[in-house]
Amino acid sequence: DAQVGRVLEALRESRYRDNTIIILWSDHGWHLGEKNHWHKMTLWEEATRVPFVIVVPGVAGNGARCHRPVGLIDIYPTLIDVCNLSPRDDLDGLSLAPLLQNPRAKWARPALTQYQPGQCSVRTEDLRYIRYRDGSEELYDHRTDPHEWTNLATDPRMELHKREMATWIPKHLAEG
Repeated sequence: DAQVGRVLEALRESRYRDNTIIILWSDHGWHLGEKNHWHKMTLWEEATRVPFVIVVPGVAGNGARCHRPVGLIDIYPTLIDVCNLSPRDDLDGLSLAPLLQNPRAKWARPALTQYQPGQCSVRTEDLRYIRYRDGSEELYDHRTDPHEWTNLATDPRMELHKREMATWIPKHLAEG
């Protein structure tokens, strides 16, 4: 952490401070006993989140926190957009530029995480849906259960949410 501060301070004092984009992220989380796990390889919240900071000179939302779920797959499309490079239509990610301008802007796309072939989680602002290779499912409502203790996947009242979230799972997940 101290080294990041030193780099940012050097940038702040340099001639490049007004034309340098900063993107900072790190490895994903780790379970420290939650749900009887002592590792990072799960599809639950604790293991799928990463610190993620983007600063673009002159953008209105710099310094504001955004609560929309996004993925690291969105970094490259964002750089293409904010650097005014030629757009590409062969990328899976989306530009985060609208959220950089306004962190409260509507964002209808969930964040996807895959762990091992055929296992995927879909995270919206309020819900996390997990589907495993064997077809088993988990669904958590983060408004009332931020630690994902109560699996709502078998609750009939959640069936519509489950079906809607399942539509985001790619038909062909990457192997390995």
